[in-house]
Amino acid sequence: MAIYREPSPNRVFVPIAVVVGLALILLVAFFILRNNNSTPTPPDDHQINSAALDKITASLDLFQTEYAKVNTGVAASQTGAPGAINTAITTLNATASLSKLNKIVYADLQTNLGTINTAARAVPAPDVKKLVASALQKIETLRTANSSAAVTATTH
Repeated sequence: MAIYREPSPNRVFVPIAVVVGLALILLVAFFILRNNNSTPTPPDDHQINSAALDKITASLDLFQTEYAKVNTGVAASQTGAPGAINTAITTLNATASLSKLNKIVYADLQTNLGTINTAARAVPAPDVKKLVASALQKIETLRTANSSAAVTATTH
């Protein structure tokens, strides 16, 4: 004869708790994965312009450092001056949104960088420092216009 035992209340409750726990874990995982798949916002013109102006400024600073070596007799092609000015020109030309800030200053800066580029390949040119200073001043004008445009965009 078999002995019948009543199931204990704890044995019935354990599988239900496991199922509820797994359901909660799956629900939390679902929400985490769903919220992590959001696409990042692309940079706006202000951020692109700021990065470009920073890169052009850094390139001009490097140019000044490297071009100073030319005055000591080192050939310009053996310094980083031509590469630095080429980086500045390439960055300026690649960032079309800069021209929207101030077309006249943008065009002047393009001309200025071209003149510096020509001078950088020549025997030490005395006006290079003035050209670089002028270019840096134009960059600051564009930087100010970029900041003003960003403020205007955030207030509207």
